[in-house]
Amino acid sequence: MKRIGVFSSGRDAPGTNSIIRSIARTSFEYSYEVIAFRNGLKGLIEDDSFLMTRKDVSGILPLGGTILGTSVYDHFLENPQHLVAVKKTMTKLSISALIGIGSFATMKACSFLKEAGIPIVGIPATIDNNIPFTDYSVGFFTATNYVSESLDRLHTTASSHHRVFLVEVMGGQCGWIALYGGLTGGADLIIIPEKSYSIQEIKSHIKKRENEGKHFSIVVLADTAGFPSDISEKDKESLRDHNGLLQFLSKEVEKETGMETRQLILGHLQRGGTPLASDRLLGTLFGNSSVKSIRRGETGTMIVYRNGSISQIDLEKVKEKKPVNLDLLNTARIFY
Repeated sequence: MKRIGVFSSGRDAPGTNSIIRSIARTSFEYSYEVIAFRNGLKGLIEDDSFLMTRKDVSGILPLGGTILGTSVYDHFLENPQHLVAVKKTMTKLSISALIGIGSFATMKACSFLKEAGIPIVGIPATIDNNIPFTDYSVGFFTATNYVSESLDRLHTTASSHHRVFLVEVMGGQCGWIALYGGLTGGADLIIIPEKSYSIQEIKSHIKKRENEGKHFSIVVLADTAGFPSDISEKDKESLRDHNGLLQFLSKEVEKETGMETRQLILGHLQRGGTPLASDRLLGTLFGNSSVKSIRRGETGTMIVYRNGSISQIDLEKVKEKKPVNLDLLNTARIFY
């Protein structure tokens, strides 16, 4: 009998439980056993595991987060003893192959394990959508939908009080959430890491809207957007020390335009809540495909969604995070 080990690692993403459920149910269909590891790579190293049953995955489809728990174990690759511990755990538990669910860093860890000779399949699950070779990762649409709904709510108060709102969203060094959330939520300006910007650009855009009779603005800013191109090195150093980019921009905009300005950080609310149907479906398809891949003896791959279908790519190809296509940003400009 085959035994498949499964873990979810990195920062949580809504829809992860649909992947876990799908892995378990597909495995049971083939009479495989599933060993689940708690708290990500940490659980894999420490052999914090349990034999999964149908009861464990019953009713988890609509739940956010991950029933297995997770951990951010960025230093996993740095300690050679971690690999020794993983191999020891797999031998002890008679695990035929692993399935790793999670972020870009998790896929890099999966690639490392593959290179070390461990049969493994990776599944991309991150709200940041920054994993290459897949159009979408599990959790992205739910997070984007939350941003979009938040902007819907902000529009009414921003327009009522004639205010400028600077809204910071997550992104994992990329602008996917900012761009998709901003575009679908009617943002008046979107700032992402992939494109440089200036304070003057923000001020001019807000003043232009004011002159057109639009007495409010909502600016969406990815949390890893760079510093404005037109500020001094002294200001940049100060902002690095105090992490105050949002407050700095707010003061500059208010000083230049005279409009009341507010700051809003959506933060970890983007990670929580019930996953959308799209993330549940993608997670289900990913989980099912990963088990079928192991059944065929095909490991060392990451399951991806490309051009409307599920396929696989070699884990070793996952080297750099996936940047936003700037063509879509140019499309968003039409709606400013």
